[in-house]
Amino acid sequence: MDIHSLFPIPVGITDVSNVLNDEHIRYAHECSKFYTVNDGNTTSVNSYVLDSPNMYDLKQALLQSANDYISKVIQPLRDGCIDCYITQSWFNYTNTGQYHHSHLHPNSFVSGVLYLNADMEKDTITFQNKYNNYDFCFQIDGYPNEFNSREVFFSNKVGTVFIFPSSLHHSVNHTTSEQTRISLAFNTFLRGYIGDDRKLTGLHLK
Repeated sequence: MDIHSLFPIPVGITDVSNVLNDEHIRYAHECSKFYTVNDGNTTSVNSYVLDSPNMYDLKQALLQSANDYISKVIQPLRDGCIDCYITQSWFNYTNTGQYHHSHLHPNSFVSGVLYLNADMEKDTITFQNKYNNYDFCFQIDGYPNEFNSREVFFSNKVGTVFIFPSSLHHSVNHTTSEQTRISLAFNTFLRGYIGDDRKLTGLHLK
């Protein structure tokens, strides 16, 4: 029997460590002085951290990553017809024994997570499949595959960016590292022309 993978969920992974510098890390620590308590960890009160002038180069790299994702995954018909822009952006801080609960990002097209400080051997990000077709629990022979997995995790490497649909649930595990895991998360939205006026799906976004 031939098995075909239909409608996979794309997650883009890229590296921006060549742009990441000590100034960005210092700014993340500075923002940690003013935080709100999250479910399992803390989040910076500042929810527009990428708007800071000292984050300009990093913001451009993250924006390029998001637009590359859209170009490769959506493949818009006309080059330059649409692009995305970053709306909100914030830091997450996870100390020893803490975690980041499973969640998604409403009011956003694609979202991204960049790790500024993490233990690659102990810290992971997990993506959950909330649309699994089988509402049954099986004992699996061998390792889970792309058809029967309910979640997939990746190691957190400093400088790594994950780009994914904002509707995709994700979380981070309890950290056992002695260092604080710091991530920068951001949301995006589209501008330009999408759909087709002739098919009554035209939408002009500014």
